[in-house]
Amino acid sequence: MHPSIPGSLRLRRLPVLGLFVALLLAAGLGLRGVLRSVADLYPGALPSHPFFVPDHGLLLYLVTPLAVLGMVGMLLVPGFLFVLITGGSTRTGSLAAATFGGAFLIRALVHAVLKLSGVIPFGASAFVLTEIVVDGVLLVLLALRLRSGRPVVLPSEPEDRRRLGWMVALVVLTVILLLPALFWQDMTDDGLEALEVGRSMLTHVVPRFPTPPSGLMGLGIGMLSMAFPIGWFVSLIGPVEAAARLPLALYLPVLFAVLTGLIEHRSPRRLGGVAEGAIVLALATYVVTMVFSASYTPYSADASSPAAFDTLTILCIAGTILFLWENRIGWLLGFALLGCFARPTSLMVLGLLGIGAVVLAPAERRGQLLRLGLAIAVCLAASVLYEKVYVPRAAHGLGVGYASGSILDRLRFLTLTDIRRVLFLVVPGGILPAVALLAWRRQDPLARQLTVLCLLYFLFFYPQAFIALHHFVPVMILPIIVYWRVALAGQARWPAGAAVFAGALSLVLSLPRSTAMERSTRAIGQATEIKVGNLNGEWPAYRAALDARRGVGQFFPREWDEADPARERVGGLLGVLYYSSRTRAGADSINYVIQSAGAAPPPGFSSVGVDRGLAAFVRDTARWRHDRETPPTTRFRSALYDIPRSTLHRFIGINAHAYQIDLARLPLLWRFF
Repeated sequence: MHPSIPGSLRLRRLPVLGLFVALLLAAGLGLRGVLRSVADLYPGALPSHPFFVPDHGLLLYLVTPLAVLGMVGMLLVPGFLFVLITGGSTRTGSLAAATFGGAFLIRALVHAVLKLSGVIPFGASAFVLTEIVVDGVLLVLLALRLRSGRPVVLPSEPEDRRRLGWMVALVVLTVILLLPALFWQDMTDDGLEALEVGRSMLTHVVPRFPTPPSGLMGLGIGMLSMAFPIGWFVSLIGPVEAAARLPLALYLPVLFAVLTGLIEHRSPRRLGGVAEGAIVLALATYVVTMVFSASYTPYSADASSPAAFDTLTILCIAGTILFLWENRIGWLLGFALLGCFARPTSLMVLGLLGIGAVVLAPAERRGQLLRLGLAIAVCLAASVLYEKVYVPRAAHGLGVGYASGSILDRLRFLTLTDIRRVLFLVVPGGILPAVALLAWRRQDPLARQLTVLCLLYFLFFYPQAFIALHHFVPVMILPIIVYWRVALAGQARWPAGAAVFAGALSLVLSLPRSTAMERSTRAIGQATEIKVGNLNGEWPAYRAALDARRGVGQFFPREWDEADPARERVGGLLGVLYYSSRTRAGADSINYVIQSAGAAPPPGFSSVGVDRGLAAFVRDTARWRHDRETPPTTRFRSALYDIPRSTLHRFIGINAHAYQIDLARLPLLWRFF
């Protein structure tokens, strides 16, 4: 069929495609038990060098990457088949973005129908069954299209095959190089929130969160989109740490492909192998920065949140820009919505793109502004429907967290002289991409549009008194596009080798001071017995178990109650609950008990206190004192990204007066706060 169309898919090749889909299903489903085994490999102490464990070399460095690669491929297959059914694409970036978007859309719709209909209980078996059925149906629809004579095109150039190799390598290298951080490190409370949000997708159509009483969140911090991919991994391997972290391996190859698509859009040349290697190196620096340094907690970062979560956000932003430039309205609206429900700043990005469109030719500017206006209108309408219509009814009068109105309050306090924040723009993306933002005269109009976006985005967050590293993720990644667009236009004096050298330097600068895996929360959880609720039970029992974190707070102070977390252990409330729920410890190993205040005290335990109907007891006060007074190290981040707690946490910073300007104290402006 269609021999005149380069890269066209012919009907006689469909069995080969079907076999490929079957192999991915076999790898993704057949090897998923391997990932659960790796997660449970070390219930106690880790090896002295957890980043290289030769005793389990075959399992960890061959079978595990193969299992994750199969799972990532399996999760993307429905989207890939959907794109082929709609005609395919000759561009790798567009094909990868639409593949991810299609997989997200199809799986979300099919799972929602199953949950709402109640035909079969939704769980691991239902997930596996739907994967097989959906892929089969899509293959049949593709066969019908091919029989009808309509063309289906695919990328066919050598560069496209090389990029597929890079995408595979990104998955494999992510798993091998980050393996202990993905599977064995204790989860932070932010990471556990991400895991629990994903786990809620086993029983809910709309994500539920562990902290608000209703389980519902407004759009003040987004976080809705991330629940779906995490839910896929939870369905496949269970609610283990890796289920919330492995989505990073799903997002990175797609992000790489989308970046190459943005770089080459209307560029006179294509990227070479060394240039693509430099982009991979820049992404590696970004990943190291986020996985090991981006954290609100004082003892470790977590690859699930914000690292994986904000990688999804920048993927949505990059996909939005790509489809904006390609004038593909449907995909533009889809990625704009995904981004809007991931982070509220994605909506701001749409507005900044509109401002940046002023540098375009009049006809293109008008077209972009119309498309951006439509995207903004659709995102605002969806946000209003969710937050003002759905949430109040679904919450049944219970509390809702982080409404969108909370965003304005973050702009109240300003700090203008923290110049070190410029490093958050320059270093994580490979240094030279940030420098390229200054090469205005050498940029084409599309590169200039991104430069305007990056600079305005950075200036939005730079003066805020209370910031975190993940706030700057878009300006870590988008300058890469500007740099290579300048290079492909022949206007750059920097060869690809210079980008590799600068990327290697930025990677070294971004390495953490300590790669020790934090495991003390697990040990405390294993020594804790929760006698209220059931964290693995139905919603009422689950909510009751979550309330037990008040009891944990009687053993270890909340973060804002202790001035120096290096002196006394703080936080980890959700972590203790999670590891307690996964433990089947003997009675003699239990040192902490949380139960209803009306229940009889456990024999041999001393009372610590009572808080709103929950009583806390300890058996060995010497061990309790030791657990409190020997916290993990707080020096784990790269020194470049070691943000003070008074800057990370608004509730600490306000009391410490860690700001220079309070807009609420200025004439007229106080009315907004």
